[in-house]
Amino acid sequence: LIDLWENSFHYSKSFIRWYFDKAFVPENTLITFDNDKPVSSLSVIPQKMIVSKNMVNAAYISGLAILPEYRSEETMKKQAADAVTMMMQNEYSVGILIQSDYRFYEKYGWRTAYNYKQYDIKPADLPAYQIKGSIERAKISDMTIAALNEIYCEFTADKNACPEREKEMWTLILDDLFTNFGGQCLILRDENKIPIGYMLSIIRDGKMGVYEILLS
Repeated sequence: LIDLWENSFHYSKSFIRWYFDKAFVPENTLITFDNDKPVSSLSVIPQKMIVSKNMVNAAYISGLAILPEYRSEETMKKQAADAVTMMMQNEYSVGILIQSDYRFYEKYGWRTAYNYKQYDIKPADLPAYQIKGSIERAKISDMTIAALNEIYCEFTADKNACPEREKEMWTLILDDLFTNFGGQCLILRDENKIPIGYMLSIIRDGKMGVYEILLS
């Protein structure tokens, strides 16, 4: 599967090796073979999600890898159908994905839930502000994860369709951020040292990209 990914995506070899070492779960992966040769794969990753104030079993569909010579709508259709079948067998109520072609996935029942927007902001565009409290640069630890999760749960308490994040998910998010992107985790604490906000960011080529920022 590593060779399949290397021939399907533009990810670095180091990221692919990290993924299969830290995040890959064979039981969550659907593989299509041609004479014992893996030609496509797709991951259906279980998650818990709050939808309309109810906790439901959901599946995050990702890692659709197809060898160039096998790429066709027919192959993608089979993978989508197999993913839906796996969701039904495991009684997942919701399936989510980051689509590359909305028109294709729309035909099989998916609808847009979120829109991603990218903003290019210069320091001069930011209003003047004063921080009350302290900002700490955090590493992966039980204390860091507890603080992040406290902020995340408070922020998402009145939101809809937000995935639940357990310790394993937070560890994976931070390890990916630090190992693959050289990013940083900043936690904002108030005057009483209570965590009230965080920012996961990446600084590269003189620019800072914000991976996630929350303020409870």
